[in-house]
Amino acid sequence: MRKIIEGNFTDYVFLFGHERTTFADASVRSALLAGKLYILMEDDAPGGFLCLTGTTHDTTKRVQYLAVVPEKQGQGLARCLMAHALANAEGNLRLNIADSAKSYPVIRHLALELGFVEVSSCLVFSTGEEKPFSGWYDFMNAKGKRYVELLLTRGYSVCSFQEASPEELAAVYHSADSAYANLLNPKIFFEDENRKMDRQMSYLCMKNGELAAYSLVTRQDEQTAVFEEISAAKQEQGSGCIFLPFAYSMKAFGESGCNRAAYTMYEDNVHANAFRRKLLANITAHEHRSYNFLWKKKQTGEG
Repeated sequence: MRKIIEGNFTDYVFLFGHERTTFADASVRSALLAGKLYILMEDDAPGGFLCLTGTTHDTTKRVQYLAVVPEKQGQGLARCLMAHALANAEGNLRLNIADSAKSYPVIRHLALELGFVEVSSCLVFSTGEEKPFSGWYDFMNAKGKRYVELLLTRGYSVCSFQEASPEELAAVYHSADSAYANLLNPKIFFEDENRKMDRQMSYLCMKNGELAAYSLVTRQDEQTAVFEEISAAKQEQGSGCIFLPFAYSMKAFGESGCNRAAYTMYEDNVHANAFRRKLLANITAHEHRSYNFLWKKKQTGEG
C-alpha cells in the first residue's frame, strides 16, 4: 500500500539517511523553508521523496529534487510523487532536467506525459583538469585587463555584493520587475540561504546610478563555485559591460581556493552565447544541456 506524507528534516534523515548527499540535504532544507517535502511510503517502508522549492511570495514552485530508493526504481513511484505534487500545487511548477543525468530519459518522458512543456534550455559549462585555470590568466594578461580598464574609463563601476549598498543590492533583487528587464529572477538566492550565494564572489556593475550587469555565484562546498546568473540589463546588451562583474568574480574565484566551476548560459540569449564563445572557451572543458519545463495549473473554469 502506498501513501504520501508531508515530511520534515528528521523524517528525511531517518528514512533516507543512506541516500543523503549534500545537494539532497540542501534541497530538503529549501523545501521546508518555502515549499513542500513529499515522502512516499510503500508498505510502511520508504520509497522516495520529492522537494518543491520556491519563495514565500511566489506560488510557482520548482521540482528541485526527486529520488526513488534503488530497490524500488521502475515501479512507478516517481510518477506517483509527481502526480501528487501536481494535484496539490497552488500554482505553476517548474522542472529542470540535465541530459547528463542518468535518469534524464525517464524523467523527461514522465514530465511530458504529465503535462509539462519545454520552455527553454541552457548549456552548462564546467572546468576540468584537461583545461587548467591558467588559461584564464593567459587571456586576462593578453586582452582582459585592457578591456576592464576600458570599461572603467567609460563610466562603469564594479563592486562585490558584500561591498554593495542596500540600494544596489535591491536593484539586483528587483531586476526582473524593473527596467533592467531581467529574464531571470535572482530573488530566491537572496531569500533562501540554502542556495548559498557567495557575496564575496558575486559582483555587480553600475553606470550613472543604474544597475548595468551582475555575476551571481553560489558555493555548494569549499571547492566548487557555480556561476548561476551572468546577466546584463536590456539596455546594456551588446555594450560588453557584462565582462566587468564576470572578470572580478573570476578573480575572486582564483583567490578563493576553489578548483571547480560551472557556468550556465541560456541558449535563447544571443549575447550570452557570444560571451560564452569568447570567454568560456578559455577555461571550460565539459558541457551538458539542461532543459527547463513548465507545468501550468488550470484556473477555475478552464477546460
